[in-house]
Amino acid sequence: MDDIKQKLANRKQTDLLDPRNDYVFKRLFADEPELLIELINAIRYRETPITV
Repeated sequence: MDDIKQKLANRKQTDLLDPRNDYVFKRLFADEPELLIELINAIRYRETPITV
């Protein structure tokens, strides 16, 4: 696990897509709506989970 963290720490920021970027966010969650549901449920963990 530490090896993976070290490799990621050594990468340049431009090597990774930043999900905070609006375009990347929309592409990621438009292509994988299940990920968006998981994200919302993780944030709202005390609430009833969203299902589709």
